[in-house]
Amino acid sequence: MDHQAFAQLLGNYGEFVGAIAVVATLFYLAVQVRHSKSATEANTRSLEQSRELAMNEAGFNVARSRQEFANAIIPRADIWVRGNTGEPLDQVEAEIYASFIKTRWAIAFWESQALNNLHDVKDVGIHDFAAFLSLNPGAQATWEAHMRVEQEYRDRLLDVPGSAGSVQVFTVVEDLEKLRNDSSDIATYDDR
Repeated sequence: MDHQAFAQLLGNYGEFVGAIAVVATLFYLAVQVRHSKSATEANTRSLEQSRELAMNEAGFNVARSRQEFANAIIPRADIWVRGNTGEPLDQVEAEIYASFIKTRWAIAFWESQALNNLHDVKDVGIHDFAAFLSLNPGAQATWEAHMRVEQEYRDRLLDVPGSAGSVQVFTVVEDLEKLRNDSSDIATYDDR
């Protein structure tokens, strides 16, 4: 066999081995893509299950908080009713009532956080709390007095006036009062 024929034979073998290597590489890549797709689908299912579990846990925690709150009010229902309507309370009753309002606010705040994070629903708990305040003048007065003191403390602590979350509830309460008075000039929290 001469040199040129030998070189051509080697070239043919090289092309054959190269073609087999390309086919093997494509097969390997197909297996890797399929494996990656399966892993991604499993990870997505796991994330969806984790999110569903977190939603259930958040819902359970909110329901449990509401139940504990109701259980705390039941023995002092007279304070709750008189406080909500704005009737006079003695000092001890006023402190008990103020703690009820602070607890009701905390439940609303954490409910909003859970709904924001899990359902991408903005501030439902806060708006519900503001509606509660607008319907109960004693609750609104108690909460506003508490928040003024807390806001002053935060302003001094943070040296950034108006940085507390109470501003949002005040805004919603103002909007609800405008609605009650049939005002057409209503700006929601999202507009500000």
